Amino acid sequence: MLQFYFLAVLLNFLMGILFVFADDKSKETFSAQAAFFYNKTFRLTVGILACITGIFKILSPIRGDAAVVGDLIPALGALCGGFCLLLDYYSQSTTMSFSTNPTIEKIFITGRRYLGIAIFASAFLHFLFPTVLFL
Repeated sequence: MLQFYFLAVLLNFLMGILFVFADDKSKETFSAQAAFFYNKTFRLTVGILACITGIFKILSPIRGDAAVVGDLIPALGALCGGFCLLLDYYSQSTTMSFSTNPTIEKIFITGRRYLGIAIFASAFLHFLFPTVLFL
């Protein structure tokens, strides 16, 4: 469906910007217009929408594309980015201390910038080449 194509490109692009440019170190340099990038509710909403879009992108690819693997990379990017945003929201909101798996921490917490670059690249390529296999 074209609606999920648009949502996947938009949300992957937005999450790429969030992970690459809107980290905690650059919070002071952002202008007042871009302060909503640090809003917890905005990040939670983007995370939930990205997870839902990722699931539906796997289930409903663009017409003429392969059934499951046609949009695999943007769908996995949306799922990984959404999980990262939801994990970030949970870690900021909870009062209990919790520990994560070291692999999950390395990929989704410390490697967030690299994940953002990959998600941004998948959004850009998915926008340019909508019917390429895996893209």
